[in-house]
Amino acid sequence: MGHSISGLLLKGPYEPVRAAQLGMPSRSLPFDLTLFFCEWRLAEYWSRILGISGELPIPDSIAPPYPRDQVLITLMQTITQQPEPLFAILATDYFGGIGSQAAFVFQGERRVTPEGEDSINAALVRLGVISVPGHDAFETLGLDKIRSMPDIDLPEYDVPTPTTYPHPIPGLLPRTENAFWLAAGISELSLRRLVDELPPDHSLTFYDPTYPSPTDPGAFVTVTHGPVGGFLCRRANHGWHTRAEPIRKDEALALLVAASPHHVPLNATAATVHVRPRR
Repeated sequence: MGHSISGLLLKGPYEPVRAAQLGMPSRSLPFDLTLFFCEWRLAEYWSRILGISGELPIPDSIAPPYPRDQVLITLMQTITQQPEPLFAILATDYFGGIGSQAAFVFQGERRVTPEGEDSINAALVRLGVISVPGHDAFETLGLDKIRSMPDIDLPEYDVPTPTTYPHPIPGLLPRTENAFWLAAGISELSLRRLVDELPPDHSLTFYDPTYPSPTDPGAFVTVTHGPVGGFLCRRANHGWHTRAEPIRKDEALALLVAASPHHVPLNATAATVHVRPRR
């Protein structure tokens, strides 16, 4: 029989809502472990959304098309809300005992697995798996029964690539120095505070699926705090865009509240929102 999976095996607690928003199906396992299925399309998607490029320092035991992207560290930090989560990146691809399998353990950005070690059993031992008599760690954990990947649907929104990604701001996804994507699930109170605190020349972008355009429904809306006060609103869709129109602060807030169910789905449980001050 065949065995072909790839994913992230996390040790310890996590926030299920955040994991669901990242689009990674999961399976609870013994020894306080959770397997998050992740394929190359999902890793590539979040690399593009978050503007995080590069690959992790692991040998070609896990090679494309299996995910080995730097963004995997950020995904684990996001769902655990911990700077140094303990997890393994693993991949299998074999049939009838012929093929390959490998895993590498990370503690945050630091690779725990030493040079020359790449077996899944060794990684599982580092994650605290204790084999039962007559079975190795792989079988003890039940990974031998998880032989294929579940269906993975990419998150609904396909936003343009951010140009930078500094440390995450709760409720915001940095796009450029003074521009941010709005995340999903922000309360009206937090949105009101956000509009009140937005410095001049800073902007917020979100998706409005109800706005008609010459091509198809929906547009990305950018609200900018003007350099001399007041707000400007600009909509864009597939290369088409409107002129920036002046709006009042209460109109800017109304736009954000109306579109809040459609904001980019990441860091969605922010209770307060702060905008980084200009330097």
